Amino acid sequence: MTLMTKAFAPLALAATALTTPAHAVEIVGGETDVTLDAAPTLAGAGIDARATGTATVTVNDGIPTFTFPITGGEVDGGNALIEHDGSGLELFNDSAVLSLSNFLIDTEALLVSGNVSANGMMLGVVPLFNIGSGLSLSLTDASSGAINTVFGVQLAPGTVIGSANPQPLTAAVPEPGTWALLMFGFAAVGFSMRAGKRRQNVSVSYA
Repeated sequence: MTLMTKAFAPLALAATALTTPAHAVEIVGGETDVTLDAAPTLAGAGIDARATGTATVTVNDGIPTFTFPITGGEVDGGNALIEHDGSGLELFNDSAVLSLSNFLIDTEALLVSGNVSANGMMLGVVPLFNIGSGLSLSLTDASSGAINTVFGVQLAPGTVIGSANPQPLTAAVPEPGTWALLMFGFAAVGFSMRAGKRRQNVSVSYA
């Protein structure tokens, strides 16, 4: 198991509480918010972002938060796989588009992966973001390489682009309170930016 920082301890504690059930618990819904704190940096490089598929986006003080519906997954042995099929986001400028979609959150590997295409060419499933303290999302070697190649910029692996706030729902909780404990872990280290914001499904420019 990858070691977590002290700030990530609440999620680790919650996951430990879920080791008792003998069978996987199905995730049936919910949503994950991703706040793109790096939007001003991207805008400075001429790169904008927009929601695709069933994703939506809200903007607060120039910082967008993308919401991705959770479509499935499971909690098993204290770890979770959280699926987001049919939604994603695009980074784009006047001449290039990089599409990221069908995100999969793996809490054991502390990794977010997804389908990637560049200017309409499918690149396959790629490890996109490492999950760190405070549910921060940092670029992997693969995602930084894709962004740099497509847009001609220089974003180093490990660059923090934002943070995630997953809010999954399960079909059943086999042990009273265990899922609530996991949710407490998510809430303790993440944050939600949705309250009081106007939801949009349009391209957003941050220049």
